[in-house]
Amino acid sequence: MGRTDSGTPIEVYKDVVESDFKIAIGNITPHIAVGWGGGAKMIQSGVCSERITEVTHLNACTMQSVLEVCGSADNADNAIRREMEVIAGRVGLDFIINTVLDENKNMLGVFSGHYIKVHRKGIELAKEVMCPKIPKKADVLISSANPCHVDFWQGCKPYIYSQYGVKESGVLIFLIDGKEGLCGSAPRHDAILRKYSLMTFVLIYEDVKNGKLSDIVGINVPLFHARIRNRVTTICVSNGFTQENAECLGFIYAKSINERKQLGWASGDMPDLYFKASIGTNEEIIYGEEGLIVDLSDMIDKYAPNIKAMFEERPDVKKAVTQPSGKICTLPQVAAKNIHPAWYINVVWMDKLGLNMPENPDELYNVLKMFKEGDPNENGINDEIPMSTGNLNKDVKNFMHNFGVLGSHYIDPETDKVVYGPVQPGFKEGLLWFRKIFADGLLDPESINQQGARLTEKGHNNQLGLAHMWASWLNVGYENQLNMDYEVLVPFEVNGRRIHPGSSGIERGCSAITSKNKYPEATLRWLDML
Repeated sequence: MGRTDSGTPIEVYKDVVESDFKIAIGNITPHIAVGWGGGAKMIQSGVCSERITEVTHLNACTMQSVLEVCGSADNADNAIRREMEVIAGRVGLDFIINTVLDENKNMLGVFSGHYIKVHRKGIELAKEVMCPKIPKKADVLISSANPCHVDFWQGCKPYIYSQYGVKESGVLIFLIDGKEGLCGSAPRHDAILRKYSLMTFVLIYEDVKNGKLSDIVGINVPLFHARIRNRVTTICVSNGFTQENAECLGFIYAKSINERKQLGWASGDMPDLYFKASIGTNEEIIYGEEGLIVDLSDMIDKYAPNIKAMFEERPDVKKAVTQPSGKICTLPQVAAKNIHPAWYINVVWMDKLGLNMPENPDELYNVLKMFKEGDPNENGINDEIPMSTGNLNKDVKNFMHNFGVLGSHYIDPETDKVVYGPVQPGFKEGLLWFRKIFADGLLDPESINQQGARLTEKGHNNQLGLAHMWASWLNVGYENQLNMDYEVLVPFEVNGRRIHPGSSGIERGCSAITSKNKYPEATLRWLDML
């Protein structure tokens, strides 16, 4: 079909070109090369040849700055979007249907009509949903690659978008699962990422112009990466990435945030503030004594009136964070006492199956069995999940109150003595019950280590019978009103009492101001306002 005015070849599948009416269906989300997905992108690169895809990808890396294009709604400033729309016009794209979804894949809007005008309308809504205003870029930003977290071929997208939230010369802590390495979803590009990801843009592009590369699509990630790699210092936190993978991208490697924190203590390479950093008691004492963490005990009265008032109202909080030496080196997160997640059961399913709230483990087993066999969500598919949770190792302990044990270690409310749960007879009885429901297919096998988003997906699909949650609407959703189908499973009576785990509501070690901070008083004022 010839070329565009800029020389891009137009090569489109014959069946599409010869069709009487062409409809493109897609979703509008931010895109690193064309600003936004959807619209004409369904034609190019959706139904075009590999050669035109190579040209478009290369142009996206070389004709524009990736940070200027991401999320841009202005077609005039987006050369690649303009090129795609020229191609779509030549092909004769008649009509588009584009959606805008929220983070839970709920549909917020449907836009149908002309592939340019309607697409721009959709972008207006998408920007409201997906482009929150950031009042100030951070010195240190923690960013997750989820859901593009399996490898860096996809993970480069959230990495690029993370740049919007962190200052130039700042620190980006980038969390990526990375179990499939650099290019697990596109293994043929692995070698080119390893060879070129630390080279400068100029040197990479020289090899492209001199014909030294055959993988033109693959080189786009190193080209994008070269534009931004040195903008910030990146600490890559990953369970799946190897150190080699991280370092070939120019990242500092750590298996966990905790590991990176330990490196900081040892080297002195610390941020001004650790925030929500889970600083342990030993760390507080050791690094507080060494002066790496600022002692706040004499500063709180002067600079933190809200924290001072909270200490007066909740002396147990002040006691919890005060070291034997009298120092206060970290600040906690404090909630109301006895706030604790609970087991929520689908009472609508029970009503449909003629079941009552179970009063003991045997009755609950029968309820779960009916959930599995009775099709209570009435979709004709055996997709019900009788019992599920996000962390089985942890939540088994959170179920043991139904066997008279309040967890792994706790203070017995009647004797006021410390109890080690796993050696109690009820704990063993509870483990045998879990073994039975697992063997009979009543416990979700993904519960061993399930991401919260996966549990939420099952809840939104009306698949959950019994699940451990902070609140049903968090994992089931309130938009579809399914959260109203759940009630807290009433604790079973054991030895004449019904008990449930509680907590002090104190999460210690959340925030610490380091000796690197030039303005500890101002930082404490900021923490006081949270």
